[in-house]
Amino acid sequence: MQTLIPAPKSFTLRPGVLGLGAPGSAVTVRSDSVAAGSVADWLGQRLTSDHGIRPAMGDDGGPQIQLQILTQADVGSSGFADSPAFCTTIGQEQGYVLEVSQDAAEIAAMSPHGLQNGAAT
Repeated sequence: MQTLIPAPKSFTLRPGVLGLGAPGSAVTVRSDSVAAGSVADWLGQRLTSDHGIRPAMGDDGGPQIQLQILTQADVGSSGFADSPAFCTTIGQEQGYVLEVSQDAAEIAAMSPHGLQNGAAT
């Protein structure tokens, strides 16, 4: 297993794997705002340059990566209110929540910096 740096404040290991496919395959990267879009662009470039996976626009039925920047109200209403990722000022600036299923990875943060940290993971 690879080491994550910095180490996560907390995590819950669940069964399942999100397969992004072989080089040349496509993965859909979605974002909910202009700020999240810049992170989506960065992630798409990294997927292509590091793994040969091309980001797709729209829904091609393949794996999906959803990037979302949360407001304080979103955190309170989404069930993330008690998340260690957002409990401190530094967590709000750099923290993220990453949820992975067999069909999608969802990365949520309260700032573009946190969102890029999650995308880098």
